[in-house]
Amino acid sequence: MNDQSREDEENNATLPIAKQEPAKQQPADNLAGTVLLDDYVIERVLGHGGMGTVYLVRSKALDERFALKRARPSLLREPDHRRRFLWELLTWSKLPEHPHLTAFRFFRTLGDEIYLFAEYVPGGSLDEFIKRKLLLSLDAILDVAIQIAWGLHAAHESGIVHQDIKPGNVLITPEYVAKITDFGLSRARAAGTAAGEPGSPGSPLDPQSSNPSVSCRGLTFGYCSPEQAQWQPLMRQSDMWSWGLCVLEMFNGGFSWHSGFDGPAVLQRVRRLGPAFPGPAAMPRSVARVLDRCFEMDPLKRYATCTEIADELRQIYHEETGNVYPRPVPGFQAAPLNDPEPPAAWLATPDNEPGGYGYLVEACRLSGIAAADIVTFLPPRYMSKRAQALCHLIVWEEARQLLEKLDVEGNDSIRLSLANVFAYKSMVHSELGDLSGLMSSIDRAIEWLQRPVNDPTEENSWRINLSDAYRRRAMMALPSRSFEQSVADLDAALTTLAGVPKDSTDVFVIDLRGAVLGIKGVLYESQGQWDEALELLDNAIAIYDRAVNGLGIVDMTECMASTITARASLYKKMGRLPEALADTDQVIALREQVMSRPIADVVASRLASSYRFKGELLVELGDPSAGLAWIRTGINLIESRPEGDRLDDMKTWAELLVSEGRLLRVTDDKAGALAAFARAVGLWERLVHQEGSHQYLPQLATARLEHAALQPRHRVDLALVRESVAILRRGASLSPRTLQLLDWAETAF
Repeated sequence: MNDQSREDEENNATLPIAKQEPAKQQPADNLAGTVLLDDYVIERVLGHGGMGTVYLVRSKALDERFALKRARPSLLREPDHRRRFLWELLTWSKLPEHPHLTAFRFFRTLGDEIYLFAEYVPGGSLDEFIKRKLLLSLDAILDVAIQIAWGLHAAHESGIVHQDIKPGNVLITPEYVAKITDFGLSRARAAGTAAGEPGSPGSPLDPQSSNPSVSCRGLTFGYCSPEQAQWQPLMRQSDMWSWGLCVLEMFNGGFSWHSGFDGPAVLQRVRRLGPAFPGPAAMPRSVARVLDRCFEMDPLKRYATCTEIADELRQIYHEETGNVYPRPVPGFQAAPLNDPEPPAAWLATPDNEPGGYGYLVEACRLSGIAAADIVTFLPPRYMSKRAQALCHLIVWEEARQLLEKLDVEGNDSIRLSLANVFAYKSMVHSELGDLSGLMSSIDRAIEWLQRPVNDPTEENSWRINLSDAYRRRAMMALPSRSFEQSVADLDAALTTLAGVPKDSTDVFVIDLRGAVLGIKGVLYESQGQWDEALELLDNAIAIYDRAVNGLGIVDMTECMASTITARASLYKKMGRLPEALADTDQVIALREQVMSRPIADVVASRLASSYRFKGELLVELGDPSAGLAWIRTGINLIESRPEGDRLDDMKTWAELLVSEGRLLRVTDDKAGALAAFARAVGLWERLVHQEGSHQYLPQLATARLEHAALQPRHRVDLALVRESVAILRRGASLSPRTLQLLDWAETAF
């Protein structure tokens, strides 16, 4: 997002914009200094629009600025608008990291509102640069045109057609780097949010409805392609027409037409008479030929890709200026295009609970809606885990909105479904790092489940679901809640389950009892109450052992492995290393068995962590070479996985690399240690700065200090060292190695 407000762009604000604490009753322009979500300080308003406001905010934890978009709360209560914002999140999540695309970082929710955090781009929009006559020379115009083409190619290769390319949606940094922004319209039609038929009053093609350079309900009249104006299916070639109009505007010195249809005629006029506004360089014939091809009425007669356009302009740049075009061709990792299946396919098989499909089908049935009718509002399932989670969030939102319109109070079944929707939805927010959304959803689930049941025969079912909701809140919200609050939730879970027979063979009940005891054990361990923790973990393991080895419930193998892992960690703290090693060997055996089953994707990262833990134990037991071998086994497992999965395993991967670096450091392999720490820093930085996982700031700071400690003094970034020290000094509990690093940093610098 740019540094100055732009009416065109902000009137087109179809993103899930940010949000303000409900208690803050201040005018939108008077929020400077307000702290959102306990971390983000509003510095100033960047722009307004019909949909909401864009703010410049600074994270206190990261000391980093973001453009934060907040939609008006009244709009987010409307299903179509909320759906549009969630679709935009999904669209942006598919975009690759690219120097010419404005990056989506993360989103957060509070109640019904949504915050979207995007890369902050200081400078201004291309529209502003044209109006301020900051792009007049031929080399500057060609430079911006090439960069926009590169950015469009990256989006297109990720399966996204922008649909609203215009100067107001291109940001220019002070270094004249161009970045495409605002992907709010790129999925609007697919999400069912576009306006009425072309030409109808208030539709995008009603010339009286708005300024032709301002987006109106689905496109910008002055920049749209003919096929977009005629409401036809769009390919990447539609963006090429709009790109051509942006380039034409730079050579014309400003916007002087009414309709995107006018592009070819305006091009001819500029070629014959020169620019309508004084100042810009003359358009070379070779550039005019490129624009002629972009303005072909038949999309298939335009270029095949925007890379072809960029390559041709680079050659023109060389011919016209006598210089080689200076910017390197950017590389990027496009999102996979082989999306597994469309919505119609998975609505037909709705048993996959994490996606919410079964609940959505049931909500449709109860609402008298054919499931097929809702398919147009749903996305296909993507390969990226983050995109997949956002797909699930869209499905849960649709189910929630349908169920809330029914007679919830008078129907136990509907009420239970709604409570479960909120409970499962909290899991998606947890996966996306949205703690406030997690807490809001799980609190709503508990609120519904605590209400009296109309049918006494359903009381046991309600008890089990309420107990599970307490367990979820205690487990998923651990970083944000006190020990006492979490233990109270776990005790409430056990009390609620008291009416269910202890010898029940119900898989869900067994898992619930074991999980509650296991989580409680981990909590007591965190408080140094090791004897109580060990007793709780032993009891949880006994429950899972009976299920797996006594009742043959193999689906609980990973539950058992996770609880034994917790006990092994406790044994290590207690100095009982042989017992910790025995437990770890058992966990590895269990997880290696599970790796041959369909849930292998879930277990692979945990197995790699088990390899790391065993390696560290062996080092403490005096066998560093064996320890290093096990740590590298974990690294190899993570690195052998598909790219999308490896990125989702970043935390485990980074931990393994730090462990490898520390071992190589003590064995005097300085070069290997430096390489391992550098890779770990890169992964932690991505988690913190791009994925919004700020809870990993201490790990990032520690990895930076590990890397700095091996560098020659003159190569150390002192600012990063000081920042890392400040982060770690805020921590409540520091390991001996972290304390050593702090002493080194404070002594050396």
